[in-house]
Amino acid sequence: MWDDTHRLIRRYVPTGNYKIGFAIYPPTDPKNGELLPWPNGTKQPYSGSVEFTVKDQPVALTGIPSQQPITIPLHIRAELTQQEKRKAALSQYEAYRAPQASFELSDGQVQFNNRVFWQADRGPSDLEFKDIPPGRYTRCDFSVSGRLRCILHVRRHQPASRASPGGPGVPICSIEAVVRDDSASLEVGFTPQAIAQMTAANVTVTDLALIPVENLLDLPYSAGVWRGSEPKKVTIPPGTYLAFLFDGRAIAWRDPEMRKQLMSLGTLVTLAPGDSKPLLLDWRPELNASEATVVAHGRVLP
Repeated sequence: MWDDTHRLIRRYVPTGNYKIGFAIYPPTDPKNGELLPWPNGTKQPYSGSVEFTVKDQPVALTGIPSQQPITIPLHIRAELTQQEKRKAALSQYEAYRAPQASFELSDGQVQFNNRVFWQADRGPSDLEFKDIPPGRYTRCDFSVSGRLRCILHVRRHQPASRASPGGPGVPICSIEAVVRDDSASLEVGFTPQAIAQMTAANVTVTDLALIPVENLLDLPYSAGVWRGSEPKKVTIPPGTYLAFLFDGRAIAWRDPEMRKQLMSLGTLVTLAPGDSKPLLLDWRPELNASEATVVAHGRVLP
């Protein structure tokens, strides 16, 4: 319900977790009903949202940030090494089609025109998600053709929450995608000693880190691994990796001294294109003081 001055909204709801959103449009021209521009010359609405919990006391939501739609850059880098083999394997009646991919932001609720398309032989590699409503987007979905694999990474212009590519009060980010046509896989499990140590410490889940060794500027991969479950299968680009289990703590993996320590605690594994290898890891007390709660490093694997 609006109050008499139209500056306060009252809402009565059962206890629970909620998200409320709003949009503020510019005034209309009384002559023709068209939207008048804001002082900045635009006519786009300002939007905002906030998440909150209702228990047994009134909740006051004030000072909710709002902003106009934003543009999020999508930078795509193609690392294609198998296309000549694909062409050579085609029959005379088959036509070669360059690899292509589509990308879409999702917040789990709002549906809007936020899909972009990329094709290897058409460029450009720098695309944009245009006019994205403010909000917290939980994932960037992608679909690829031509036996491709895509790796996504969100990079912010300033430090911000990892879960929020863009929203009121959140610095604008860019999304980087690496599209490859080769891959390898690991099936990661625990050594018997690791299982015994985790059982004794009452730890049911830990984090897996895979740090690229050949390129110090490359980002690591990480995933959650559960004791008692089947080996965790992950698909990653070919290369040499340092693999270890840790409890989600922040690790300065680029620091030379820390990297030296990690090399003594972890396991090196090298994967060629198409490789599929088993990998059993130890649970090192130096890197595991408690049960992992979050996957903390680099690109998170499903």
